[in-house]
Amino acid sequence: MADHDRVAENVGCNGSPGIEAELSRLTAEYAGWCEAQGLSLGSADEHLDDEDLSDAQRTWLCNFNARWEAASPVHTGRGFVRQGDL
Repeated sequence: MADHDRVAENVGCNGSPGIEAELSRLTAEYAGWCEAQGLSLGSADEHLDDEDLSDAQRTWLCNFNARWEAASPVHTGRGFVRQGDL
């Protein structure tokens, strides 16, 4: 199982393939961006505390965090929905 598949599984959205697919896609995008930027793969929130980030890197991370939060699952009485859909 790939790391990005584990992330989607661990957020508790099993049974919501659209959410799982979006989180997997975002995780792969983040891993690729970290590699391209020469950053270790840690939490995007943790990277925001890095004083060595450029303004462009910080902006990208803030935008990524917003997209991640919007895609994150929230359980409602009818199952899981994307937080951004509430």
